[in-house]
Amino acid sequence: MELAIDAGNSRVKYGVFQEGDLMKVIVREHLTSMDIDEIYTENKITSSIICATRTLTPENIAYLHARKTIILDENTPIPIKNKYRTPKTLGKDRLAGVIGAHFAFPFANNVVIDFGTAMTINFINVKGEFLGGNISPGLKMRLQALHNYTDQLPLTATDGEFSLYGMDTEQALRNGAIHGIVAEVEYYRAKYMEMFSPLKIILAGGNSVLVSHFLKDSYVIKPDLVLEGLNEILKTNA
Repeated sequence: MELAIDAGNSRVKYGVFQEGDLMKVIVREHLTSMDIDEIYTENKITSSIICATRTLTPENIAYLHARKTIILDENTPIPIKNKYRTPKTLGKDRLAGVIGAHFAFPFANNVVIDFGTAMTINFINVKGEFLGGNISPGLKMRLQALHNYTDQLPLTATDGEFSLYGMDTEQALRNGAIHGIVAEVEYYRAKYMEMFSPLKIILAGGNSVLVSHFLKDSYVIKPDLVLEGLNEILKTNA
């Protein structure tokens, strides 16, 4: 059994794989040696990999090295061509996501839209070349920023009434955040479809299912795409 760990800004996802298939996903708020040890023991893990957008503590790093866990960085061998100009600054979750997309749909150009703490839009062509992408605030970040940078706007939950126009301030904030994200997704869909064919657009990350409910077109939804890409990298380094 193999273990892929996506240590994001808001939560940590552990994906347990067997012969390439994702068997289970375990979600935690923090990255702890106790959690890793428990998952290793219960699932008889033989190899593991992690990508981290949060800062790993010295304890995390020491424990991961003791487990011979691959800590994904710009020097790790990967099964695609990375043409990003600054690979050291590239979020490794972004890299894992496009690798997951390329192996899921190798016959197509792939756009990966990941709805995490930040919203990222990344492109890998049919030749397996990662060409880059864009970053914008995620859903919760938009609502948090509106609350933090104003004196009177409340912090609004992502779940609740949604419409074209808000009948109260909380609904207006939620509408604005969601409509903004929907507009971005539909803009990128139109632009990429003009330029590339065949094309797959994949929605990934924690809010992918939520956002998909507001989109007029159908999309591939793979919430655990980063874990799938990490597992492909793990295979490359076996």
